[in-house]
Amino acid sequence: MPVAFCDVVNGREDVQNGASCFNPIEAAEVATIVEHCVRYQAFAMDRVNVITFYNAQRDLIEKLLKRAGVLHGPPAGRPLGTPPLTCAVWLVAWAQASPT
Repeated sequence: MPVAFCDVVNGREDVQNGASCFNPIEAAEVATIVEHCVRYQAFAMDRVNVITFYNAQRDLIEKLLKRAGVLHGPPAGRPLGTPPLTCAVWLVAWAQASPT
């Protein structure tokens, strides 16, 4: 499986409700990549899976994908966080808390 890493410059981690981290710049980049895969590479949205370790990051990415018009509710009716077995594209959003 091909793998590519995309470094997001000037990203910053924020904390929501004191527990869940998110990175707005990283979320926007992930949403842009997913939108490109769906609109221009002809992947069905249920063949694209985004993995993130924080609920706030997931919520932000979902909001951006809905705003872009490529996500309408949970993909393929699956509960969030339940990946399909036959994905064509996997993205990992690696927001993390800044050390304090």
